[in-house]
Amino acid sequence: MEYLSPSKLKRFRTCPFQCKNEKFTRNPATDFGNAVHKGLAAVLNGKDFWAAYRGEAGKLAIPKDKEEDAKACLEFAESINIDRDALITVESADGEVELYGNKYFQIDLSKEWGLRGAMDAVFVDNNGGLVILDWKTGQTKEEDDLQLAMYALAAWKKYGQFPYIVTKFAYVQQGFTQTTSWDSETLVGALEYLKPLAEDYLKAQKENKWPQTPHKWCKYCDLRESCEAYNKQLAAKPDRASYDIEPTLENLPAILEYHDKVKAIADTAYSIQAMMKEKYEAIFAEHGKVTIGGRTFELKEKVSRYNYNLPVIFGATQEIIGRPPLELCEYSSSGAKEIEKLLDKENKKLFKTILETNREVKSRAKTLTISIAKEAPQETDSENQEAVEAA
Repeated sequence: MEYLSPSKLKRFRTCPFQCKNEKFTRNPATDFGNAVHKGLAAVLNGKDFWAAYRGEAGKLAIPKDKEEDAKACLEFAESINIDRDALITVESADGEVELYGNKYFQIDLSKEWGLRGAMDAVFVDNNGGLVILDWKTGQTKEEDDLQLAMYALAAWKKYGQFPYIVTKFAYVQQGFTQTTSWDSETLVGALEYLKPLAEDYLKAQKENKWPQTPHKWCKYCDLRESCEAYNKQLAAKPDRASYDIEPTLENLPAILEYHDKVKAIADTAYSIQAMMKEKYEAIFAEHGKVTIGGRTFELKEKVSRYNYNLPVIFGATQEIIGRPPLELCEYSSSGAKEIEKLLDKENKKLFKTILETNREVKSRAKTLTISIAKEAPQETDSENQEAVEAA
């Protein structure tokens, strides 16, 4: 019997080769999420959040300044108002197996495969429905409901009949919930979707064949250097004409396939561009300005984003133009230009001073600047005399 977790099936569906070969590695985001999960589980069990959070944070060497984020997570979680008397389980404490020191449910769905996982909280709501809650500490929203479907199916088999089942992702850092309701029809549909996916996984395992599948997350994969599919993308040169098909319903599958293919190629190219940028930045950090073939290359740091004190800017601009500057309700360069068009030379200078004195640097970016070397013979072509900047 093979028990499949949501994370395993999601990775297999994305790329079987990655699912089989890429090892899980810790990172600051997952460590923080684990510590928050420990704290929220303690709260649901009637214990202190901070004692549990700090105990786990200490083990994982999470920085002290992350406690502000942890506090925000706790405050949003408390706003959900879970009735502790209605709880069925917390962190699958009623699970069938224990692995790595944690409890997991293990539900058979056929003679060959079943589901395995851990539910953060399961409880009965005020209308008698079953609610499965999963804390999410990441900064991105789930793009599909595979995990939700698997948890709903597991709860359906494990806890018996309820009028309905609700799966809820609580994004505690972002402050919102994603809720999906399941009835008998949608649960059967979820099972029918899972069957071929699970069977494909078992077949790959039996035959030890894990095909490489290009996808939009290739640039983050640790296996990309040795992946043939990834490297084939680098040689791909899609031309617009070959993808130009009629926008009809019949062509929709091909359009979606083409979109995903070209997106994967673009993402691959972007990841290589980012890698080259890291390499030339390392060279300039060591050698400074470099002259090659009559051109000078250097990195210059420029402000990429500002934080604007909008209330002060808004009030000061209102005094100049004699009305509320609605163009600046949310600062943008286009809005500022609209205001500048209304001003004479003296007030335009005053307006720019107001902007400059009521902003602070939020972030800086390094820009590669290429110019004609001073020692090189001067060209007569005016275009060659101008510095060109490449981000």
